[in-house]
Amino acid sequence: MIFVSHANDGILTERNISGSPDLLVEILSPSTFHHDQERKKALYEKFGVKEFWVVDPANEVIEIFSLNGEKYELLAFASQKGTVDSSVLKGFSVTIEQIRAKEFDKK
Repeated sequence: MIFVSHANDGILTERNISGSPDLLVEILSPSTFHHDQERKKALYEKFGVKEFWVVDPANEVIEIFSLNGEKYELLAFASQKGTVDSSVLKGFSVTIEQIRAKEFDKK
């Protein structure tokens, strides 16, 4: 999921996004875990994405990283239960219950 603010909408073209979005959300799967968790995080940090979310439905975890200068800092963390709030998209929050995959309901 990608969010681009109105102030940054000049990066949107008909063909693609030519610049860094304000917020990116990666939903992990077992096959892409390392790629999304490590490589993409480093790439987004390098190119100045202000906020990066990692959503891990298998482990019921949400992490939010916020760019502070040139490095990400952990802004929020929820595991098993709880709510996380975006600093970029004011008023936007997500609970673990909202990301829980159907297989968790079978426990």
